[in-house]
Amino acid sequence: VNLAGIVTTSAVVTGVLAFSLQETLGNLWGGIQIQLDNTCRLGDWIHVDTVMGQVVDIRWRYVAVATNSGETVIIPTGSLSKSRVVVLARRGDKRIPWRREVEFGVSYDTPPSRVIAAVDAALIRAEIPHVAAHPRLDVLCHNFGDSAYYYRVRYWLTDLVQDTWTDSQVRLHVAATLARHRMEIPYPHRVLVRAKVQDPRHVRELAARRGTLARLDLFMPL
Repeated sequence: VNLAGIVTTSAVVTGVLAFSLQETLGNLWGGIQIQLDNTCRLGDWIHVDTVMGQVVDIRWRYVAVATNSGETVIIPTGSLSKSRVVVLARRGDKRIPWRREVEFGVSYDTPPSRVIAAVDAALIRAEIPHVAAHPRLDVLCHNFGDSAYYYRVRYWLTDLVQDTWTDSQVRLHVAATLARHRMEIPYPHRVLVRAKVQDPRHVRELAARRGTLARLDLFMPL
């Protein structure tokens, strides 16, 4: 019996099997890690790369995530264990609301203090569904734009399924409040100021050209 041939063949077969099962074993080990350390749990809302949704199934090989678009995304546990996983609306073992931000702009003609007071009071009175009473929402002056002050409404969402719908309701109340108080949401515009700089050398060249043309009979009538 050729022992060297048997050892070599066994090593090749082992190498082929290990290479072909590398991804499967990685997913299996990733699933074990997720099960042991509770990285994410059933019912959690997570954000991984471009996928955001609710965890509906956890297996040793994959995690199933249901999105708000009616899709179920299967994420291999091997890649999940290597990615940055953002767990939404949970702090430790406690479920909490998820903070959302809605931006709007108001003309520079209106003082920011007046805008913030009016919008804040209106949104508190509105009692919009899925907007948490605690923590309380707030309105901030966020930036100075080309044609307006930019503000942000920061509120806490209680039902992550209703994220875009609740954003829309907040915008509707903001627009109604601004219209009621005659605060303008301006069209984008920009003022460009062009400074004309006279180069002395350029002025001298123009004067020389005018003098030359003035001495030509063809251009004298002009």
